[in-house]
Parts: sequence; structure tokens; C-alpha cells
Amino acid sequence: MVDIYLITFLLFVAAPISIFLHELGHALAGVIFKAELVYLTIGRGKRVIEYSSGKLHFIIHAGYFMGDMQIVNESHLLIVLKDS
Repeated sequence: MVDIYLITFLLFVAAPISIFLHELGHALAGVIFKAELVYLTIGRGKRVIEYSSGKLHFIIHAGYFMGDMQIVNESHLLIVLKDS
């Protein structure tokens, strides 16, 4: 039988951390390649956390199972990367 503590840990600790690290990799690539603005959005629904530092903008929503990253470069081209 599957341990309920393991399932709880995977859903509420491991999944959010792995999604954040995955999307952070996209954001760092945007910074390395000199994007003008980088928006890192995790989840859908109500905003829980919003933080901006220079060209990096982080937004974390209540439903965290989806990730989204947007890069804006000098010509105002918007690149959207969506993970599901």
C-alpha cells in the first residue's frame, strides 16, 4: 500500500520545488541571453507571491501544477514557454 505521507510530500513539497527549479532554468537562460524582461509564472488562479528584481519578475499562484515563462527582448518580441 502506498504511504500517504510519501504522496503528501511529493504533491506539496517535491512537485512545487521541481516546477520552480525547472522554470528558473528557463528564466536564467533568458537572463544569460540578455532578454529585456523575464516573467516566471508558476500555477494558475489566485496570486500568492509576486516579486520583482530588475528584469526578473516572479509570480506564484495557488494552483502550482503548471509553469509559464515569458521573455521580452529589445525588439519587444514576446516568447512564451508553457509547461503542463
